[in-house]
Amino acid sequence: MRVEELRIAKAKVAGSNPVFRSNPRPDLARFSRRSLVRCRTIPMVTPRQPRLLRLDDRDPHRVCGVVRNWVWLHSIAAGRWRRRRFMRIARFIRVVCAVLACGCAAAPPAPTSPAPSGSRPSPLILEKNEGERRVFRGWPGHPDPGSTFVLKVDPKNGGSSHLVFLTEDLSPGESIPTHRHPGSDEILFLQTGTARVHLGDSVREVHVGSTVFIPAGTSISLYNIGTDVISLVGVFAAPGFEDFMRAVSVRDGEKNVPLSEAEDDEIQKKHAHAVIYQ
Repeated sequence: MRVEELRIAKAKVAGSNPVFRSNPRPDLARFSRRSLVRCRTIPMVTPRQPRLLRLDDRDPHRVCGVVRNWVWLHSIAAGRWRRRRFMRIARFIRVVCAVLACGCAAAPPAPTSPAPSGSRPSPLILEKNEGERRVFRGWPGHPDPGSTFVLKVDPKNGGSSHLVFLTEDLSPGESIPTHRHPGSDEILFLQTGTARVHLGDSVREVHVGSTVFIPAGTSISLYNIGTDVISLVGVFAAPGFEDFMRAVSVRDGEKNVPLSEAEDDEIQKKHAHAVIYQ
């Protein structure tokens, strides 16, 4: 009789409980009757109506549904707890980033070390004859002083670290020997006179107002073939050549001593990065 009542209760539960309609024969092997009797009152929580489920010896099948619901709800609660914890951490990180950003914006910029007094740029307004006037020293085979030039803007005049600007006068018959600048572009501008220019593989006569652009590494030479003095303007894209010109010249008015052959060779080697003569 006891077995028959258990079978009838099982059929009723399977027909009324939606959890058992899809699985009318749950696995109750892990639940013994003694454990079921011991836990007669089991809290059952559903999404719609929390209540207490009262069990007796004739309702063992509903235990599986209760346990399944409890595990499912527990997993949902655990997931919500993890999400809340993640949101708290994310809010904390956002606050820290905002504080750091405000601190960086409010902090004064780090002071930069001042440039040396000799290289600090300073505005200049120069007349035609103003600037560092120098005269080329004589060289082997040409003991007489050379042409006059004026260094107007360079690292020592105006403090420019990006260019060199100079002027030079060439009397009739004088010339600029063939040379090239490995590390700097150059521009020559003729204010007066007539010249023959050898630029790379080309040769051309130029006149007043002519401009000659010499890319770095290109050979250049210039001859005054006219009867007037050539007033020449030179611009270099990088400093370096002005040091060579100081080494082979003296200030206007100083004693002009010709260069010896050994001295000339030493200067050529020292400044080979700025100019190479052929």
